[in-house]
Amino acid sequence: MSEFLKNIVVTIYDAGLTNIVYYMFHVAALVSIFLMAQWLGKKVNISRLKSFLLVLIIYPLMYAWMLFYFWMESGFKTFGGQ
Repeated sequence: MSEFLKNIVVTIYDAGLTNIVYYMFHVAALVSIFLMAQWLGKKVNISRLKSFLLVLIIYPLMYAWMLFYFWMESGFKTFGGQ
């Protein structure tokens, strides 16, 4: 199995598609968190609008916090983990 995954990663890297795959994972994470918020909001009686706004506010804050950590990791030299 690990050889299979290694071949997939190498193929993606050789084709130059790493940026596309990276952004696809970000979009998938955003869609899944919106769906989870809608599902859990229904269970705890939160309206769809409130759960949507909650995700819309918290997700960018978490993303900015992640970028801050990347910035700290680089010794405050490059921003965004580049």
